Amino acid sequence: MLSPLINEESTIYAYILNDIANATFVSGDRLITTKLADKYNTSINPVREALKQLQGEGFVTLSPNSGARVAIFEYNTLRDVFEILQLIEPYLMEWFVEEHTQEDLNELKLLLKKMDSASDREYRILDTQFHWLTSKITITTKLSICGDETD
Repeated sequence: MLSPLINEESTIYAYILNDIANATFVSGDRLITTKLADKYNTSINPVREALKQLQGEGFVTLSPNSGARVAIFEYNTLRDVFEILQLIEPYLMEWFVEEHTQEDLNELKLLLKKMDSASDREYRILDTQFHWLTSKITITTKLSICGDETD
């Protein structure tokens, strides 16, 4: 299942990023272009391009004569990100409560029901989907309001 944070669904970039996001590849793992090309049923060139893009976004490191590795995420950086998320999430949830549709609510209830019987890995994926859904609806609604105000 592709992470809800990834917009592109059928690119090598999206597949590799999804595998990083879902811990198929973890910090420090070596990413061998030929193996990735086989895994994703493609040639080496799209893999190389995807790795360059992922390097630019900080998900992968590329070293001459060493190849590509999943970036090692520093503890302080991860702590900072989670602290920021903890600060803004109550506001996002409040806005979600004000702006949601019945369809949105039904989707959240379904995710919660699936989470009750999920394995640890499945739970993390469902939890991400849960939080992404509430944030996406809020952000989309608030941005459309901002766009209306500038017209």
